[in-house]
Amino acid sequence: MKPHVSAGYVLMLVLVACSRPLSPDQQRERYREDGWTAYRAGNFTEAETKFRQAAELDSRDGAAQLGMVWSLIRQDRLASALTTIGRISSQDPAYLHATAASAIIFDAQGQHGEALLAARTVLSQDSLYVFPHDDRITWRTMCYVAGKSSLILAPVADPDLSRTMAYLERVDEEPPVVRDDPTTWYAAGIRYATLTAVLAKRLEAVFYAQVARR
Repeated sequence: MKPHVSAGYVLMLVLVACSRPLSPDQQRERYREDGWTAYRAGNFTEAETKFRQAAELDSRDGAAQLGMVWSLIRQDRLASALTTIGRISSQDPAYLHATAASAIIFDAQGQHGEALLAARTVLSQDSLYVFPHDDRITWRTMCYVAGKSSLILAPVADPDLSRTMAYLERVDEEPPVVRDDPTTWYAAGIRYATLTAVLAKRLEAVFYAQVARR
Protein backbone atom coordinates (compact mmCIF):
# COMPACT_ATOMS: atom_id res chain seq x y z
CA MET A 1 0.00 0.00 0.00
CA LYS A 2 1.45 3.37 -1.04
CA PRO A 3 1.93 5.87 1.75
CA HIS A 4 -0.46 8.83 1.63
CA VAL A 5 1.14 12.26 1.23
CA SER A 6 -1.13 15.14 2.13
CA ALA A 7 -1.45 18.25 0.00
CA GLY A 8 -0.53 20.30 3.05
CA TYR A 9 2.78 18.44 3.43
CA VAL A 10 3.65 19.01 -0.25
CA LEU A 11 2.82 22.70 0.09
CA MET A 12 5.05 22.94 3.16
CA LEU A 13 7.98 21.42 1.22
CA VAL A 14 7.45 23.90 -1.62
CA LEU A 15 7.39 26.83 0.79
CA VAL A 16 10.55 25.64 2.52
CA ALA A 17 12.33 25.28 -0.83
CA CYS A 18 11.23 28.74 -1.92
CA SER A 19 12.33 30.32 1.33
CA ARG A 20 15.93 29.16 1.00
CA PRO A 21 18.28 32.12 0.54
CA LEU A 22 19.85 32.55 -2.87
CA SER A 23 23.55 31.90 -3.30
CA PRO A 24 25.69 34.95 -4.22
CA ASP A 25 25.82 33.79 -7.86
CA GLN A 26 22.05 33.29 -7.96
CA GLN A 27 21.49 36.70 -6.38
CA ARG A 28 23.77 38.38 -8.96
CA GLU A 29 21.85 36.68 -11.75
CA ARG A 30 18.56 37.86 -10.23
CA TYR A 31 19.83 41.42 -10.02
CA ARG A 32 20.99 41.31 -13.66
CA GLU A 33 17.64 39.94 -14.84
CA ASP A 34 15.78 42.62 -12.89
CA GLY A 35 18.16 45.22 -14.32
CA TRP A 36 17.44 44.33 -17.94
CA THR A 37 13.72 44.14 -17.19
CA ALA A 38 13.86 47.70 -15.87
CA TYR A 39 16.03 48.78 -18.83
CA ARG A 40 13.55 47.44 -21.38
CA ALA A 41 10.77 49.24 -19.52
CA GLY A 42 12.68 52.51 -19.76
CA ASN A 43 13.41 52.70 -16.02
CA PHE A 44 17.12 53.40 -16.43
CA THR A 45 17.76 54.66 -12.88
CA GLU A 46 16.25 51.47 -11.44
CA ALA A 47 18.20 49.40 -13.96
CA GLU A 48 21.44 51.09 -12.88
CA THR A 49 20.64 50.29 -9.24
CA LYS A 50 20.06 46.61 -9.97
CA PHE A 51 23.24 46.24 -12.02
CA ARG A 52 25.21 48.10 -9.37
CA GLN A 53 23.92 45.71 -6.71
CA ALA A 54 25.10 42.78 -8.84
CA ALA A 55 28.51 44.38 -9.33
CA GLU A 56 28.84 45.00 -5.59
CA LEU A 57 28.58 41.25 -5.04
CA ASP A 58 31.42 40.69 -7.53
CA SER A 59 33.21 43.60 -9.17
CA ARG A 60 34.57 41.18 -11.81
CA ASP A 61 31.04 40.52 -13.09
CA GLY A 62 31.41 41.92 -16.61
CA ALA A 63 27.75 41.34 -17.43
CA ALA A 64 26.69 43.48 -14.48
CA GLN A 65 29.18 46.20 -15.39
CA LEU A 66 27.91 46.16 -18.98
CA GLY A 67 24.33 46.60 -17.81
CA MET A 68 25.44 49.55 -15.75
CA VAL A 69 27.22 51.00 -18.81
CA TRP A 70 24.05 51.00 -20.88
CA SER A 71 21.91 52.28 -18.02
CA LEU A 72 24.32 55.22 -17.67
CA ILE A 73 24.36 55.83 -21.45
CA ARG A 74 20.60 56.02 -21.55
CA GLN A 75 20.76 58.63 -18.77
CA ASP A 76 23.28 60.59 -20.87
CA ARG A 77 25.99 60.06 -18.24
CA LEU A 78 28.64 59.24 -20.78
CA ALA A 79 31.75 59.94 -18.70
CA SER A 80 30.53 57.58 -15.97
CA ALA A 81 29.72 54.96 -18.61
CA LEU A 82 33.28 55.14 -19.97
CA THR A 83 34.70 54.75 -16.47
CA THR A 84 32.55 51.66 -15.96
CA ILE A 85 33.70 50.18 -19.28
CA GLY A 86 37.25 50.37 -17.92
CA ARG A 87 36.29 47.85 -15.23
CA ILE A 88 35.45 45.14 -17.77
CA SER A 89 38.30 42.73 -18.50
CA SER A 90 39.34 42.29 -22.12
CA GLN A 91 38.94 38.54 -21.52
CA ASP A 92 35.32 38.89 -20.44
CA PRO A 93 32.57 37.86 -22.91
CA ALA A 94 30.97 41.25 -22.27
CA TYR A 95 34.03 43.10 -23.59
CA LEU A 96 32.90 43.14 -27.25
CA HIS A 97 29.59 44.72 -26.23
CA ALA A 98 31.49 47.19 -24.05
CA THR A 99 33.62 48.10 -27.08
CA ALA A 100 30.45 48.74 -29.12
CA ALA A 101 29.18 50.98 -26.33
CA SER A 102 32.47 52.89 -26.27
CA ALA A 103 32.22 53.49 -30.04
CA ILE A 104 28.84 55.16 -29.53
CA ILE A 105 30.08 57.20 -26.57
CA PHE A 106 33.20 58.39 -28.39
CA ASP A 107 31.09 59.35 -31.41
CA ALA A 108 28.73 61.36 -29.20
CA GLN A 109 31.68 63.12 -27.56
CA GLY A 110 33.38 63.94 -30.85
CA GLN A 111 36.39 61.68 -30.19
CA HIS A 112 36.42 60.37 -33.74
CA GLY A 113 39.76 58.57 -33.71
CA GLU A 114 38.73 56.50 -30.70
CA ALA A 115 35.24 55.97 -32.15
CA LEU A 116 36.67 54.69 -35.43
CA LEU A 117 39.03 52.28 -33.67
CA ALA A 118 36.27 50.89 -31.43
CA ALA A 119 33.78 50.47 -34.29
CA ARG A 120 36.38 48.75 -36.49
CA THR A 121 37.25 46.41 -33.61
CA VAL A 122 33.62 45.33 -33.22
CA LEU A 123 33.11 44.83 -36.97
CA SER A 124 36.36 42.86 -37.30
CA GLN A 125 35.20 40.43 -34.61
CA ASP A 126 31.55 40.23 -35.65
CA SER A 127 30.61 41.69 -39.03
CA LEU A 128 26.90 41.17 -38.27
CA TYR A 129 27.03 42.42 -34.69
CA VAL A 130 23.76 42.81 -32.73
CA PHE A 131 23.62 43.83 -29.08
CA PRO A 132 21.46 41.12 -27.46
CA HIS A 133 19.73 43.44 -24.97
CA ASP A 134 18.87 46.24 -27.44
CA ASP A 135 18.58 45.17 -31.06
CA ARG A 136 18.68 48.77 -32.28
CA ILE A 137 22.43 48.65 -31.64
CA THR A 138 23.79 46.61 -34.54
CA TRP A 139 26.55 46.34 -37.13
CA ARG A 140 24.76 49.18 -38.96
CA THR A 141 25.36 51.39 -35.93
CA MET A 142 29.04 50.45 -35.99
CA CYS A 143 29.23 51.11 -39.75
CA TYR A 144 27.67 54.51 -39.18
CA VAL A 145 30.21 55.39 -36.48
CA ALA A 146 33.12 54.13 -38.59
CA GLY A 147 31.88 55.89 -41.74
CA LYS A 148 31.22 59.20 -40.02
CA SER A 149 34.56 59.10 -38.20
CA SER A 150 36.40 58.31 -41.43
CA LEU A 151 34.73 61.27 -43.12
CA ILE A 152 35.65 63.66 -40.35
CA LEU A 153 39.23 62.38 -40.08
CA ALA A 154 39.75 62.53 -43.87
CA PRO A 155 41.84 63.44 -45.84
CA VAL A 156 44.51 62.08 -43.50
CA ALA A 157 42.72 58.83 -42.68
CA ASP A 158 40.86 58.25 -45.95
CA PRO A 159 41.88 60.67 -48.73
CA ASP A 160 40.05 58.90 -51.55
CA LEU A 161 36.98 58.05 -49.41
CA SER A 162 37.26 54.33 -50.29
CA ARG A 163 37.12 53.13 -46.68
CA THR A 164 34.36 55.55 -45.86
CA MET A 165 32.19 54.44 -48.78
CA ALA A 166 32.74 50.79 -47.83
CA TYR A 167 31.15 51.53 -44.45
CA LEU A 168 28.37 53.69 -45.89
CA GLU A 169 27.29 50.95 -48.27
CA ARG A 170 26.33 48.88 -45.23
CA VAL A 171 24.09 51.55 -43.68
CA ASP A 172 20.39 51.43 -44.59
CA GLU A 173 19.33 54.29 -46.85
CA GLU A 174 16.04 54.79 -45.01
CA PRO A 175 16.29 53.12 -41.58
CA PRO A 176 13.36 53.31 -39.17
CA VAL A 177 13.31 56.22 -36.73
CA VAL A 178 13.29 55.19 -33.06
CA ARG A 179 10.53 57.27 -31.51
CA ASP A 180 10.59 58.63 -27.95
CA ASP A 181 14.23 57.70 -27.48
CA PRO A 182 15.87 59.92 -24.84
CA THR A 183 19.27 59.38 -26.41
CA THR A 184 18.35 60.42 -29.93
CA TRP A 185 21.96 60.78 -31.01
CA TYR A 186 21.98 57.11 -31.90
CA ALA A 187 18.42 56.79 -33.20
CA ALA A 188 18.55 55.33 -36.70
CA GLY A 189 16.92 58.24 -38.53
CA ILE A 190 19.14 60.78 -36.79
CA ARG A 191 22.20 58.71 -37.65
CA TYR A 192 21.43 58.67 -41.34
CA ALA A 193 20.56 62.36 -41.51
CA THR A 194 23.81 63.28 -39.78
CA LEU A 195 25.82 60.96 -41.96
CA THR A 196 24.44 62.28 -45.24
CA ALA A 197 25.09 65.86 -44.12
CA VAL A 198 28.70 65.09 -43.24
CA LEU A 199 29.15 63.13 -46.46
CA ALA A 200 27.79 66.00 -48.55
CA LYS A 201 30.24 68.44 -46.99
CA ARG A 202 33.15 66.06 -47.45
CA LEU A 203 32.33 65.31 -51.09
CA GLU A 204 31.98 69.04 -51.75
CA ALA A 205 35.43 69.59 -50.26
CA VAL A 206 36.89 66.80 -52.41
CA PHE A 207 35.26 68.29 -55.53
CA TYR A 208 36.63 71.78 -54.93
CA ALA A 209 40.08 70.38 -54.10
CA GLN A 210 40.08 68.58 -57.45
CA VAL A 211 38.95 71.72 -59.25
CA ALA A 212 41.69 73.75 -57.56
CA ARG A 213 44.35 71.34 -58.82
CA ARG A 214 43.26 71.69 -62.45
